[in-house]
Amino acid sequence: MSSAAISALNSDEYSTATGIDADSRAGDEGASDDGAAGAAGVLQNMVLDSDDVQGFLTTLSQHAADQLSGRDHEVRCGITLLRPRAAETVASSDNLARTMDEVQYQFDEGPCLTAARTGQITQVHDVTSDSRWPQYLQAIAETGVRSILAVPIPLEGDSRCALNLYSPSTRAFTDEAVRDAERFAQETSVTLRLAVRIAQLTDAQGHLKEAMRSRTIIDLAAVVGSVSDQPPTSTIRAIRRAHHSFQHSLRWRTSEIAVRSPSNSSREEGGLTSGCGCGLCPRSHS
Repeated sequence: MSSAAISALNSDEYSTATGIDADSRAGDEGASDDGAAGAAGVLQNMVLDSDDVQGFLTTLSQHAADQLSGRDHEVRCGITLLRPRAAETVASSDNLARTMDEVQYQFDEGPCLTAARTGQITQVHDVTSDSRWPQYLQAIAETGVRSILAVPIPLEGDSRCALNLYSPSTRAFTDEAVRDAERFAQETSVTLRLAVRIAQLTDAQGHLKEAMRSRTIIDLAAVVGSVSDQPPTSTIRAIRRAHHSFQHSLRWRTSEIAVRSPSNSSREEGGLTSGCGCGLCPRSHS
């Protein structure tokens, strides 16, 4: 039956012509919706249970390896995240995948970085015969990996990400496997955007705290300088030296308390003696 003829049929006529009733279609759509909702719930829980974006990506890479491995073959997974003004974030499902990603960053080239940077699916059917990235692929071949699939994960703004799959078999990633990886990347996209946004806000908060700390030093220098008639730059340097000295003394006092605690009383026999007794000078060995 032609597409024009099918489009001319109403719902009941189409069901009769194809042998598919409305209840069956509704059941299939409902199952699909339930599956999507379940996957979204799993991903959201990953974000909630992770301390930072690195932890989330590590859990996600392990989940991807589990979901995309077939009955007759196992794949290893890595995730590459590139963000402006931030170090690259690399997460892996296991040590082998981590090695693969580290080798790629060593040469700054390869299918995974290409997929992340260009937004295009990049595949290597056989690392021993592919002519792209020769140094990288030669190093990869020594690990036993034979085929690679890299699928971009859509993000917003200037952030880039790719899902990296590794297999010990040549031509391991069939058309169906590629479609499954694409589907996984799409399902992951929204949740990963949320994780990246949280990371950006966390970074911004850290920058704001540092800016406020610097502003406090500058304001304090202005006050002290106005009283002591010292140039502002000299006063700022003096305050920063004092702050550094205070932090050093505080760290030493904390470690001393830990050393002299009852649980560590046996360590006092090592001969620690007091300094000048001012409470700020470090202790010295007798």
